[in-house]
Amino acid sequence: MKVALSFGAEKNCVSTLREVVPTKEKETTLAAPAGTLCPICGSEMTRPLYCALHWQACLGCGVWFREPMPTEHQLSAFYMDAFYNGGNGTATCMHATDISCGRQYLDLIAKELGLQWRCLRVLDYGAGEGDLSILLQRMGADVLALDPYGYNACDSRRISAVRSLQEIPAGKKFDGIVMTEVVEHLVDPVSLLRQLSSRLREDGWIFLTTPNNEGLKARLLRDGWRESLNDSHLFLFSWGSLARALRLAGFAPSLCRGFVRFSANPLRTAVQYSLQALRMQGNIWAIGRKH
Repeated sequence: MKVALSFGAEKNCVSTLREVVPTKEKETTLAAPAGTLCPICGSEMTRPLYCALHWQACLGCGVWFREPMPTEHQLSAFYMDAFYNGGNGTATCMHATDISCGRQYLDLIAKELGLQWRCLRVLDYGAGEGDLSILLQRMGADVLALDPYGYNACDSRRISAVRSLQEIPAGKKFDGIVMTEVVEHLVDPVSLLRQLSSRLREDGWIFLTTPNNEGLKARLLRDGWRESLNDSHLFLFSWGSLARALRLAGFAPSLCRGFVRFSANPLRTAVQYSLQALRMQGNIWAIGRKH
């Protein structure tokens, strides 16, 4: 999983700070304050979920979101501290998608869309240090990695890289975009997804992974769920709310069929496959086809 990413001028900043997220309290189901609208669907039907963690839940589309959101200054300060050790210029938090998971994700995409990677032009949005970009290169894709903090790491690995969408020529279009463990970190997911849609060819697609707020761990652990405790997560999606965001951004959404193996342990694998079959796994894997 990547640590959150901030994408400069697009203002899709991607983290929250400890000062914005205090210590845990008991869950409440009181009505949300007037004016707390869902940032995804615009519904007024929202309520505090885990007050101490500043989560609100939308009863309309099912998304969880932070309220209040951090300021741009707070986000910038958080990421400078998170990605660099004491300001000495050494990157420390550039966690990328696991290589084994990355291979399986690319297989899921290929099977779902019936495509071959060779010569496809792909944008790896939120590339971290570029592990998924390397896999795509090995499969023959023409890859561009985008990451404001991982840019130098990608460049050192001979991956074509940029820091923001503004650095990409306006006329350059992509066949597909991969965005693993990023959408939950964005202040305005729908706006960013619309921008990405405009960078795709007419038959283009986007692949996303994100934590599943309807998964078994989310249901059982509640405010102790690791993903809800992660200060960098500003949104936690259900499948319905992610599909809503994709549709609003101009995509036709669909869940990826197939299974992803996370463990070599046969028993753990059997449990994981069962949860995936029931759509109660820890993460959502989805594809949006451009309209």
